[in-house]
Amino acid sequence: MRHTFATLAIEGRRSIMWVSQVLGHHDPALTLRTYAHVLERENDDMGFLESETSVRDRSGTIRDKRST
Repeated sequence: MRHTFATLAIEGRRSIMWVSQVLGHHDPALTLRTYAHVLERENDDMGFLESETSVRDRSGTIRDKRST
């Protein structure tokens, strides 16, 4: 249950510092190492959402597809 709680808290956009304190970790780096897979998955998901709703023009600027 502890791992599930921490995973859901991170997915719910709680800060690593907050999760670390609640879990009783003395070093937030331990929390980051332990739950890095959650953050990697979140980053992958955000990339998918970005590609679905936006497009990068030749200058590198990201623009919303829906407004064009």
